[in-house]
Amino acid sequence: MSTTLRAQPAYDVTTIPDADELLRIMDNVNRELARPPEAGVVWELYSGEDGEHVLVVGIRGDRGCLSWAEPSELQLPVNGLNVEPVEYFTWDGHQYDQDPGSEVPIETMHAAVREYVTTRQRPTCVQWVAAPP
Repeated sequence: MSTTLRAQPAYDVTTIPDADELLRIMDNVNRELARPPEAGVVWELYSGEDGEHVLVVGIRGDRGCLSWAEPSELQLPVNGLNVEPVEYFTWDGHQYDQDPGSEVPIETMHAAVREYVTTRQRPTCVQWVAAPP
């Protein structure tokens, strides 16, 4: 299958026919993007015209990051791995640090992306908790 998606900082999942193609693009950008070596790369995923619910996903080595943004609340994985904020950048070079508790094993991030592309709903493969104020 040839890649029809282009690298960009955000994706409308209603236009993504194959979650694995999106994950391949993310992996390629993670390998190629110039940034501090300890920093990750982050993207926003949304469904159609609903810009109020956004799944933020990222890659940093063997970790991914996840957060679910709603108009009145930010939710993070219950078992997030990082205790401090972590430096991430968008594909187009803007710093987009991630909150403590947002990092998960990369496999968990992959599962969440696949589920979100399929269901267009907040992934249920992750248990979520409200981020501290």
